[in-house]
Formats: sequence, structure tokens, C-alpha cells
Amino acid sequence: MSSTDPSVDSLSASLASQWKPHPTKPRADDKPGTGKAVQNTGLLTPEGTPEVDDGRIEADKRQQAELKAAEAAKESPESQHPENKEPQSSTKTDDDGTNDEAAKQAAILREVLSCGHNEYHKILGIKEDYDSATEEMAAVERAVYSRGIEVHPKYNKDENAEKAWNMIRTAGDELGCREGVYQEVLDFGDENSDALDDDSGSEMDGLEMESPKPTKIVLGWYEEATPLMDQLQQNPKSFSVRKKLDAINDKIKKKNEEEEQNDTSMWLLDYKAISKFYQEVGPFVDRLRGNPNDQEALDGAKGVEKELNEYLNKNHYPGAWTFKQDLLMQEAVKEKTMEAKQMKNDIEEKRNRRMEERKREKAAEKGATGTEQPKKSSPAISIDWRPGLTTKGEEMYAMQPYERTSKVTQQKSMDQCFFLIEKKGKTKGGNSMVFEDAETIGPKATDGYLKQLPESERVDIRTEKYKHSTADKMGFVEIDDIAVKPGYSSRVYPAICIRVKYDTGMYKYPNRTVFRKIWGSARADRMIEDFYNDKGLTIPWEKRAKRPRAGGSVKVVESVEETTSARATERPRRGRTTSRSPERRRSSSVSSSASFLSDEGLERLGGIEDRMDKFEKMFENLSNKLDKLR
Repeated sequence: MSSTDPSVDSLSASLASQWKPHPTKPRADDKPGTGKAVQNTGLLTPEGTPEVDDGRIEADKRQQAELKAAEAAKESPESQHPENKEPQSSTKTDDDGTNDEAAKQAAILREVLSCGHNEYHKILGIKEDYDSATEEMAAVERAVYSRGIEVHPKYNKDENAEKAWNMIRTAGDELGCREGVYQEVLDFGDENSDALDDDSGSEMDGLEMESPKPTKIVLGWYEEATPLMDQLQQNPKSFSVRKKLDAINDKIKKKNEEEEQNDTSMWLLDYKAISKFYQEVGPFVDRLRGNPNDQEALDGAKGVEKELNEYLNKNHYPGAWTFKQDLLMQEAVKEKTMEAKQMKNDIEEKRNRRMEERKREKAAEKGATGTEQPKKSSPAISIDWRPGLTTKGEEMYAMQPYERTSKVTQQKSMDQCFFLIEKKGKTKGGNSMVFEDAETIGPKATDGYLKQLPESERVDIRTEKYKHSTADKMGFVEIDDIAVKPGYSSRVYPAICIRVKYDTGMYKYPNRTVFRKIWGSARADRMIEDFYNDKGLTIPWEKRAKRPRAGGSVKVVESVEETTSARATERPRRGRTTSRSPERRRSSSVSSSASFLSDEGLERLGGIEDRMDKFEKMFENLSNKLDKLR
């Protein structure tokens, strides 16, 4: 605008010299960060009022700037780990840790393999003596787990890792480790990976979760196992009882699998751990048997009982599996001891009373018949008696005791004993050697042979006690005598003992089983029969020995024919014609087999007879047991 008024022009010039540009909205080509635009031309106007979208635009710009700064920080390697300026040192530390772990595995592997297969405590690296069975079991399971995760082939790639793991597992089984511990070793890697994903598990470290209570079905199986646990208490190492308990465990495990339980070993019968308690209380019970007033032993037994009850309650096992020994109670121990002493006193009193009666009878006989009577009565108790003789002065050659094992103490005791005796009044060698039991010959002769006679002079004719070999054939002269134990049927071989004479003048006393092992079955049977035939004695059994083809076969056939015909005459079979009589068929079969079989065939028959003898021996044992029951 122009004006002709000079005053106006002068005023305009003055204002123009004082004018400053007013900020406007920033443009795209403006420099960021100044906050205002620079305007070189324009009218002098007041500052504009902010528009509605100005605040939103400013906020968007700040957000975009922050996002760009974050992206730049991600792309910059210096800003990735600002707190860790030396990443290489961390890698080096990991490598050192791996090397240390490998060295530890190798050291444990060498230590396990250097142990003997029966050094179970050494294999696990634990001591042998503990204050309680619970403490020992905990140490065993910790060692199995800690060593298992170091040497198991799953974690250790050494070629001997499997051998070392098998040694650890065998040691754990022998020392009562639970099956669940082995599964924990196998799940070691899986448990670690689960722990990384679950942060809540760290708060439960060191807490032991209580096992759930068994179901009614499992409780029923526990009740089924109660009688077996009673037997296990009597014999903690009984193989047959453990086998039956394993069968019950198999049923429990199968039921867990059917119900898809996470832990298939849940509710299993850990009888190995319980048997540890049974074994631990044994020494205390033995001490209480010897001294019922042993307070230390009684306290020790009660301490083991308390630990066992805690273990049973913890695992929800029946309380009936605790100790059954009355010896754990001091009063019961005293009562049983007094009862045993009373029984012993009664027996002694009866024996003394009987001896007094005999003395009075002898005194009466002396007074009635004069001085010649002692010569008559002297054979009853021999003046020259010594251990190894009966009270009648008869020689006692050998013994055959029968023992039984106590189910409670596991100690053997003699139940019955037979002695081989030379009967007076019979010709030696004429089958005068007989068996007589201990009750017949009396306590003096029995105790004299079993207790007073030196052990080197006693002869035990039981098969498992008689030491024999084929060298017993050397120097053999003849069978001097044979004794047959009474009470056997003639249809089976009875128990016999043979007195064998050697050229050195020595005699041996093998039974029939041992004699057959020395000479062979068929030959030994023929030698025994020849003894009876040569002495003109009757063979006390019906079965006859096999004879070789040359010379003896006809004799066998004749004897069999005679025996068979006699049987047929006494007991003729019904429905059989004369042409198919038993003696005819028996005669033809025996003669044909005798003519057909060679010496080698007879030896094979001898082997068959050996097997038959085993069955006869079983029958003999059953007969003896039946006799005892009668």
C-alpha cells in the first residue's frame, strides 16, 4: 500500500526497521529440532493459534523417532550386550565346565570298574556300617542315583559305561535299592528340561511329596502278601518267598499300567527294604535269647521296630508287617526262658528217677541170688565199654543222621539217627550188620558215638557227606557185608549200606547210591546180587540187575520167568487167555531184549536206571516222612 502523506511514510519506515519475522508452521524442508520456522518475508502478524491436529502430529513424530532409535540399537553389535563387554570369556567358561564334567565321569567310571563284583558298598562308594537300616537304605539310593547319572550309557559315551552301570544296578539290588530310583536315573535328562520350563518347582526343592494311599485292590494284594511277609521275617533271604512277592508286584505294576498311572512303580512291595529291618533286629534277638535281661539289646530291638513302623506308615503298608517275635518284649523273653528251663529240669528229673529205680532193681537182684548174679547182669552195661560201642559191647561202624532246620532260628538239629551195628551171635560176613535207631541202642551209646568219639573216627554214610572217587576201585577185594534199613516194600530198592573190604585191611561203608557212582549202576547192582547169591541169602527186593549178554542172560531170564509165573499163579489176571499169559509175554520180551542189547546197550540201560534211582530216592524220602508222621 502506498501513501502520499509524508507522516505516514515516515511511520512505516520506522516500523519496518523494528520488524521481526513471525514463526509459521514447519515445512518438510525445515530443519528438525528448531521448533520454529524462519520466515524472511511476510507481514508482521501475531503468533497463530495452534490447530487441533498439531498435538497428535507431534506425538506421532516422537513415537517414530523412538522406534527408529530402537531399531538402530538392535542393528548395532555394541548395543546388544552393553553389560557384557567380553563374550569370548563366557564361551571359555562353558568349555571348562564341560571338560570338568567329562573328567568327573571318567574318574567315577574307573573307580566302579576297579571294584570286585561282590564289593557292593565299594562300587557305590559308601561305607559298610550304619546306625540304622533306614540310614543305610538312604545312602544306597543316593549313591545309585548320583553314580548312575555319571556312568549310565545315556549320559556317558565310554565303551565300558554299560558294564559300570550294570555293576551299580547289581549292587543296588543286593543292598535293597528301590526300582523307582533306577527310573529316576533314566529320567534325569527329562527332569532337567522340565525344570527349565517350570519356575514354580524351585520353591518345592527339598520337600518330599507323600505317596497317595493305595486303592482297595492294592490293599487286597497287601493282605495276600501278609503271610509271605511273616515267612520273610523268619528267613529274610528266602528265594521262594521273594519270588511270590515279585509275582504280587507284577500284578500291581500291571494294574498301574492299565490305569495309566504316571508312576507304574507306585504301591509296589519294597520287600528288600523291609527285609533289611528284619535282618537288623536279628543280632538283638540272639542276644536276648542268651540273656533276657540285656537292656541294651532290648532297646536296640525296639529302636529297629520303631523305624520299621515309621517306614510302614510312610508307605501305607499294613501294620501287620511289623515284627512278630515275642522276644522283643522282655517279659515274654523271660517267660519262654523259664519255660525252657522247666522242661529241661523235668527231663533231668525223670532221667535221674529212672536211674534210681534201676539201681534199686539191681540191688534187689544181688540180695536175692547171691554173688554170682553180677556176672549175669554185666552184659546189660559192658564193663569194657568205650565210645563207639553199644552198651552190649557191639561195634558201631557208621551213622546216618536226619536233620531238620528251624524256621525261626535257621539252625539245624538232629531229628533222628540210625547206626550201623555188628550184631553179636551172628557170623561175621553172614549179613550180620544191621541198622538200629538211637532210641533202640540208648542214650549212652548214642552220646558216646556223637559227642565223645573223635570226629575223625566217625563215619557218616549220607551221600552228601561221603567222600568218594573212582580211586575207590583200587585195592577192592570184596563186599564183606550188607545192611538193609527196615520198613521198605520189596517192590522198591530199600536204603542199604555196604561194607567193602580192601587189600590193605581197611573197610569202607558206602551206601547204594555212592557204590553205584563208583562202579556204575548196572555193575554195582550185579555185585550186590552176587553177594546175596554167594552167601545163599534171599535178596530182599524184587527188581533184578541187568546181566551182560554172555553168560548171565539166561540166568536172568529164568529168574524173571520163575518170579512172573509165581505171580501169575497167585494172582491170575482177568480177561486173559492161556495163550496170552503174562509169563509168556514177559519171557519173550526179556529174552529178546537180552539177546538184542550189546554191552553198550546195557550201559545205556544203566543210565536209565540211574534216573529211575533218583525217583526211588524221592519215594524213599517220602516214605521216611510218612513213617515219622505215623
